[in-house]
Amino acid sequence: MDWHIARQTAERFILRNRRTIIVSLVAVAVLNTAAGFAAAPGSQRTVVIARSAIRAGTLITADQVRIQSWPAAIVPSDWPSDPAKLTGRMAVGAIGIGEPITATRLLTTAKASLPVGLVLAPARIADAATVALVNPGDIIDVIASWPAGQTGPASATTIASHVRVATVPHPATSSLSNSVDGALLVLEVPPATAVRIAAAAISARLSITLMVK
Repeated sequence: MDWHIARQTAERFILRNRRTIIVSLVAVAVLNTAAGFAAAPGSQRTVVIARSAIRAGTLITADQVRIQSWPAAIVPSDWPSDPAKLTGRMAVGAIGIGEPITATRLLTTAKASLPVGLVLAPARIADAATVALVNPGDIIDVIASWPAGQTGPASATTIASHVRVATVPHPATSSLSNSVDGALLVLEVPPATAVRIAAAAISARLSITLMVK
């Protein structure tokens, strides 16, 4: 059989069996793709988690944290993986055993500790766009306002004066900046002021005014 006859024979075979050939090629491609996906769940990333419960305002120490491997598919790229970079930083809220320690759960300022007599108090400000103007270290007033209702006319009062912003847990550029639930600030305040903020947050709308530096 010369080259021309062999070519004609091959072409006739392909034409007669083209459906079978196409199906076979598709099956191979699907199997290769599936094999690739099957390997993906095995990919792991190192996450720093709390070895013990960490209270708000605590300076994190090396014995309070440890590393653990989590599936890479569920770990955001900005989660810390080196415990050494977290030690000495302050937790802005309670962190339970086994919970991941992320940047938003730590003070963003370099200050090592709170002044004596102050505590960290979260305050959810109704206007998230206002929070976008705030940076850690800014001095603000917190105002609580109540709409008119059965108890009387609309009213407003300052519940925290000249308090320092410890951290802004969520960046102003995040999708949370347009949230109908407002945005969070963590403030350095005396314990009595923290109680007032918590009480007002139950029924009042919280807003802020920024002090000019």
